[in-house]
Amino acid sequence: MPIPEQVTPVAFAFISKFFNKCKENGTFQRILFNFSYAVMPNSKMQSGQEFLRLFLGLDHSINWILADPASFLETINELDGETRQIVLSQFKMEIEEYYNNNYLTQEHKLGKLISTITTNILSKKCGNQKYAESFADNQAYDFRNIVAIPGKKWQSLRFKNLTNYLKIVLPGFCSGCNTEQPFLVDIFEYFNYIKAAYGPYPYDGVLGDCPGCGKFRRTGCRVVQLPYFVTPWANTAWL
Repeated sequence: MPIPEQVTPVAFAFISKFFNKCKENGTFQRILFNFSYAVMPNSKMQSGQEFLRLFLGLDHSINWILADPASFLETINELDGETRQIVLSQFKMEIEEYYNNNYLTQEHKLGKLISTITTNILSKKCGNQKYAESFADNQAYDFRNIVAIPGKKWQSLRFKNLTNYLKIVLPGFCSGCNTEQPFLVDIFEYFNYIKAAYGPYPYDGVLGDCPGCGKFRRTGCRVVQLPYFVTPWANTAWL
């Protein structure tokens, strides 16, 4: 069966090697089970190429890390130098595009709006203006952390690091200087953040040192939001 159109031989080779690694580690049967019982019955395929593309989960291949994190990382580390660089570059672009497509650009205005609404509601209900303002400010900060903006600074930093396949450029909001502060994270460290977000004791924050005020681990955002590992088979946009 030929490689599906718009699929690079490198991507195909990586996933094939990853599947072989899953077989060695005893996790491939779980992938087959989910594909057979959760994916195929809800998918429409009109050709062998469409079937193969669906089975390989080529739309969101970064999600394969959730199927078997150990096999995923072992596969990357066993690739030859050039192939490894290309694969990591593809993962980098996939992660950064998630932030580019899924985060709000008017986050500060929205945060202030939520702060105002919450203040008005709480002050009327509890009659304690200071408590209401404090609660509202905390809620607004929490919301900013969720929707950290991929603004002009993020776009600029991303452009400067287009060829740096070992660094992910993340949008961030610094709680120290109260400004948009994008930051860099090592791609393997980011893989660990993904595992932590979907592990037994989930934590979905990504923190970094602020390049603006220099404060330690004060800028940050959320890790990519991935459903369970059947996600690579989804033909819809990221949630």
